[in-house]
Amino acid sequence: MGEKSKGFFKYFRELSIVVVGIAITFTISDLISNRNERKDTQRYLDAVKLELEDNLATLGDEIANYKQTLAFSNYLNGTRREDLNTDSINKYKYVFGNLYAPTYNTSSFEMLKTSGTIRLMKDNVLMTSIMKSYILMNETKNAQDKYLQRKMDELFNVVLSNDDLNVDILNPKFKRLFNFYALSVHISFQECEEQIKQTLELFK
Repeated sequence: MGEKSKGFFKYFRELSIVVVGIAITFTISDLISNRNERKDTQRYLDAVKLELEDNLATLGDEIANYKQTLAFSNYLNGTRREDLNTDSINKYKYVFGNLYAPTYNTSSFEMLKTSGTIRLMKDNVLMTSIMKSYILMNETKNAQDKYLQRKMDELFNVVLSNDDLNVDILNPKFKRLFNFYALSVHISFQECEEQIKQTLELFK
């Protein structure tokens, strides 16, 4: 074999070693990058799971309050006017003046979206379920806020229109307030609760 041929094969062998070395480096780099991305994704998902658990607890409290609101409405609608009495109505005093609006945490979900990590999720079922949970929480929150604003408006109207603050909704002059509490209010608390529970079951 000539000197030129030997030189060529030597060059080719050295070049091959360099190419293989570069390929190995990129492969290792990709493996490390993928592993880090998986860790980041899992970290964000763990935070979202904890956030959903906290929101589920908040939602449970609101469902209990909502049932009282419905019970009050059912009492006013399901009882003849002449059979309604102040003692029974007083059992719903909490419903009467409750203007508390809960806050659902969404910071972990927002971090998941803004970080771009959500596009790395391979579990489309989980991703869709998470997004649906937060959409329902937002809709529930908006519906409740609107209801509480209407309640506040009605109560303020009573306060501004009457010198006597001892409100008795059985008194004909408070008919409008009576009608407000008699309205059957639909807020999708339980639908939202079920969705969050389904989502939490999908976490591994």
